Amino acid sequence: MIRSSRVWILPLLLLGAGPAQPSGRDQLDAAVAATKARRYDEAIKLLDDADRIFEKKDEPQGRGKAAFYKAIVLQRQGKFNDTLFQYGRSREHFQKAGDATQAARRLLDIGNVYKELLLDYERALAAYDAALRELETQRDLAGMRDVEIDMGNLLIAAGRIDDAISLLQRVRMNTPREEVKPWVRVSQILANAHYRAGSYDVARGNILEAREALVAIEVAVDRASLAIDLTNLEALIEAELGKTDAAVKSFEAALAEAKKFELRPKQSIVLNNLGFWLREAGRHAEATDRLRAALAIDEALLADEGVAYDQRNLALALLADHKAPEAKPLLATALATSTRLGMAHNTAWCRVGLGSVALAESDHAAAITLFQGAYESAIKLPLPDLAWRAAHGLATASLRMKKQDEAFKAFENALAEIEGIEERLGSDAARKGFKTRASILAVFRDYEKALREANATLEAERVRSRSNPRLVLRQRGEDEGSAP
Repeated sequence: MIRSSRVWILPLLLLGAGPAQPSGRDQLDAAVAATKARRYDEAIKLLDDADRIFEKKDEPQGRGKAAFYKAIVLQRQGKFNDTLFQYGRSREHFQKAGDATQAARRLLDIGNVYKELLLDYERALAAYDAALRELETQRDLAGMRDVEIDMGNLLIAAGRIDDAISLLQRVRMNTPREEVKPWVRVSQILANAHYRAGSYDVARGNILEAREALVAIEVAVDRASLAIDLTNLEALIEAELGKTDAAVKSFEAALAEAKKFELRPKQSIVLNNLGFWLREAGRHAEATDRLRAALAIDEALLADEGVAYDQRNLALALLADHKAPEAKPLLATALATSTRLGMAHNTAWCRVGLGSVALAESDHAAAITLFQGAYESAIKLPLPDLAWRAAHGLATASLRMKKQDEAFKAFENALAEIEGIEERLGSDAARKGFKTRASILAVFRDYEKALREANATLEAERVRSRSNPRLVLRQRGEDEGSAP
C-alpha cells in the first residue's frame, strides 16, 4: 500500500507544484518588451532561453525568430559584427524550416547593416543582389520590389543619383497603378532622388502624380501617412529654392496632418526638417522651439536614434543663436549615442557641432581636430553638405591659430565641395537657391575677408566672382563702360 501511494501521489504533487514553464513564444514576447524598455541584457537572456526551448522541440522557425530578434538587440548595443552573425544564423534556421521568404529577407537585413552601419556599400549591394535572386526564384514580386527600393536608397546614399533614378523608374514602371500604396511609395522615393539631384520640376511632377493616386487608398491613416511624406518633400524643395515662408507653410500643413492622425514619428521628422530650415533662415527661436518639440516626441517614444538626431539638430540651432554652453551637453550625448548605434552621419555632424563649441570656447586646437575628423568622414561617407561646413570650420580655427596656409587650403576645400554640389543641381533655380543660402554666402565672405587681410587682393576678387559671377561681371562691365 505504501508503494502504491508513492506511485500515484508523486505525479499529482508535481503537477500542482507550480506554474507551467514559459514557452518559446512567451520568451520571445518578453524579450521584445525588454528591448522596447532598453533592458538589453535581459532581452538577450530571454532570447537565449527561447532558442534553447525551440532547439529542444526541434522548431527551426522559432530559432530563426529568436536569432532575428537577438540581431536587433545587438544592433541597439552597437555590436554590428555580432548583429551580422545573428542575421546569418536566423537565415540558416529559416532555410532549415523551409521558409525561403524569411531566409531571403535576412539577406536584406544583412545588406541594411552594411549600408547604414558599416557604410560598406559594395557588400550591401552584394547582399541585396543575392536577396533579389532568391526572391525572383520564389516569384515574390513584393519582396523583390522591397529589395530594389532599398537598393535605390543605397545608391542615393552613395551619391550615385543617376543610377538610383534609373532603378527606381524601372521599379515604378513594373509596379501596377492598381497597387496604389507601393506605387505611391516608389513615386515618392523617385521624387526624392530627383530632389537630391536638384531636378525640382521633375520631382514635383512625381509628387503630383503620387497625390493624384492617393485618393484610391481607402484607409484614411494610410492615405495620410503617404500624403505627409509628399508634403514634407514639397516643403524641402521650396526651402531649397529660397522660398522659406512657403516651405514653412507646407511643413506646418504636414505637421497638422501628422497630429490629426497621431503619427508621432512623422511629427518628429517634419519638426526636424522645419527646425533645420528655420535655422538656415536665421529664425533661431522658432527653430529651437520646433526642435525641442521633436526631441520631446522621440524621448517619449524611447527612440534612441531619433533622440540623437534631435539633440544634434537642436544643438546646432543653439550654436547658431550663440548658445554654446547649452549646446555642448546635447552634442556630447548625441555623439555617444550615435557612436554606440553606428550612426556615422550623425556622428560626423556632432563633431562639427563640437568643433563650433570649441571655437566658442577659444580651444582652437581641439576645434581643428574635430573639424578635420568630421571633414574626412564627410568625404568618405560621402556627405558633401557636411564636408563644406567642416572645411569652413577648419579654416576658421586655422586662421585663429595664425595658420594661414592651412586656412586657405581648407577654404578651397569648402568651395570645391560647394561648387561640386552646385554643378550637380539640375536647374538654374536650384543652383540659385543653393548659392544664396546664408550659410553658403558666409563661406565666400569669410574667405574673401581673409584674403584681403593678407593683402591678396586679386585672389579675393576671384573668390568674390566665384560667389556671384553674374554680379561681378555686371560690375566689371559698368567699370569698363565708364572708363575714359
